[in-house]
Amino acid sequence: MGDESREVELKVRVDAATLEGLRHRLAHVSPSVHRQRDLHFRIPERVLRLREQDGTWFLTRKGPTDLFADGTRSREEIEQEVPVAVVPLFIETFEWLGFPRSVEVRKVREEYRLDDVTCCIDRIDGLDGVFVELEILGQTAAESRLSEVRERLGLGACPVETRGYARLVAEREGGVG
Repeated sequence: MGDESREVELKVRVDAATLEGLRHRLAHVSPSVHRQRDLHFRIPERVLRLREQDGTWFLTRKGPTDLFADGTRSREEIEQEVPVAVVPLFIETFEWLGFPRSVEVRKVREEYRLDDVTCCIDRIDGLDGVFVELEILGQTAAESRLSEVRERLGLGACPVETRGYARLVAEREGGVG
């Protein structure tokens, strides 16, 4: 199967001035920019997602979320690239098993690698504002590492967003994510 690990992430909303400062702090790092399309399937307390990124498809399964006091979220995540030819079969099978498509999230993601932390600047179609996610894969003291990077990047005063993009888009559309 794919890489099985624990993802730890912190998501904040940023205003224009904070975004400008962040870009200045990241000027020494070349980002990779991706257009992503996420198809989410309704499974309580978990995530089942098919993601198209730059023409390549990935199947992602995320377990229940542990939420910490500072807004950091942690959960098991397994992701595997899948051939485009099986995507329609996966969609049909998930729905046949009783997991209907719940929401589609489209975004442009700028991804910056900062040693062990990934910093993503996300613009989500249909949502106002810009989000920044800091992510690290299951290492000891991950929460404190994300907090350190958050402060170093000037994001300490930004409001934390504990909901996933699928939930935010679904709430915006009046549905359930």
